Amino acid sequence: MYNNNNFFRNAPIGEIDTIDRYQSLGLRDNPFPSKPGVRVNSEDIRSNGTIYEPSVRETEQAEFEQIFLPGPRNPHAKTCAFVMDYATSSGRGIGKTAFLNYQTRRVNEDWGQSATEGQSLIFAVRIQPVAETRKFWEFAKLIAKALVDEYVLAKAMWRIRYFHQALPNEVRLKVTDPETTIGSDTWLRAQGVEPLYFAEHIRDDLEKIGIPSEVAKKLAYFGNDHGRFNETFMDVETDFFWRKHGNEFVFEWLVKIFRYAGISNGLLLVDEVEKIVLYQNKSERRSFVESLRYCFFDGEHENTKYSFFRILLTIHPYVQELLLPHWEASGLDRFAALSRELSKNFTIYFNPIENAMAVAMTSKYLERFQLPDTIPANQHLHPFDEAAIIEATRLTKGVPGKLLTFLHEMIEHAVGKGETFVSAAFIREFATTPTRKAHEGEDDQVPEPLKNPLADLKGSGLAPKRGVSE
Repeated sequence: MYNNNNFFRNAPIGEIDTIDRYQSLGLRDNPFPSKPGVRVNSEDIRSNGTIYEPSVRETEQAEFEQIFLPGPRNPHAKTCAFVMDYATSSGRGIGKTAFLNYQTRRVNEDWGQSATEGQSLIFAVRIQPVAETRKFWEFAKLIAKALVDEYVLAKAMWRIRYFHQALPNEVRLKVTDPETTIGSDTWLRAQGVEPLYFAEHIRDDLEKIGIPSEVAKKLAYFGNDHGRFNETFMDVETDFFWRKHGNEFVFEWLVKIFRYAGISNGLLLVDEVEKIVLYQNKSERRSFVESLRYCFFDGEHENTKYSFFRILLTIHPYVQELLLPHWEASGLDRFAALSRELSKNFTIYFNPIENAMAVAMTSKYLERFQLPDTIPANQHLHPFDEAAIIEATRLTKGVPGKLLTFLHEMIEHAVGKGETFVSAAFIREFATTPTRKAHEGEDDQVPEPLKNPLADLKGSGLAPKRGVSE
């Protein structure tokens, strides 16, 4: 017997059936995200970047390949480049995060085979800063963590294992899925290869290419398994290690490992750079950009020798103003122009989308949620028509994030009214309702930091409030 107290009851397991609610519109659920922005770790395909229409950003895609994508056929690809909103003051919801997420998937699905026409073996990893990322060593640790968590380091170790001379050729021929075969100690043991013995051979090789003994040991024994490497290295090493060796770990030791694994380049796609810059004081900004220059352009690390890592920074206009004086004072503008005439050679600009792009994007979302048996023939935009989407695009000024959340609200409003079709006139009427008007302009607000640094490291007193150019 169970206690009847409501405290001990269990919520229903599984998805709530929403088909009845949206069936009058020919949908099984609301196709559009309720909030703007991409949440990569979400299981909801409407908000995690799974739904993406490449034709919406064909111009930006071409610029990405021309400016940033390395390879023998593109020898002038930049080591550092920028993604910047060209049209709105804050750049919120313009589609940059979705674009970075798509590029990461596109490059990694075949390790650059299609992106470089088979000329290079490359990977991409999206870096998501947090407000605590103020020092460059913290940024280096963030890069290392992303490389581990996204299996990039593990896959490099799988390649090292696969090509290692200590692996019998008859075992190599049995390798299929890398993670469950060459990446698995259990599988190796089943093939008659003792993992510890094999790891010692790899450790010796890593030491020969310049990896410190203890780091080489951890990589050789646990680098093939991102979970175990997190447990034995990433979660164990203290901030003291990262302050002292963080830059060396990422830009020297990891580069040597990736190159030893036969990898040509790594692309670091850094989203929301404002989460770094807005929380820094003047001294921290200057130190950060100077470290950026040293680690990517003219320092003594392995990375600068081979231009292995390429970095793409997502910059909002108001962040550009804060960063620019330090960028120029450090001499970085000679390597990657952040302003003035030459900046166009380093920048992928994002504009609001046009009507045809909005229609294509909307159709991509709708097709995942339409009930086929209820959709009239040749009406791929149902319950909208093209005029309705064009009107919604006009009202949201062609900003994709705003358009999608507007359409989400529009669907909910239509369901509440018992509608079976959403026309341009119905959209105009909805846009004038008090509820909708109250939301206008919310996404244009410049985000406030959680807190300002309490003191300037130069001893000049309280740090300036956000919005004051440094």
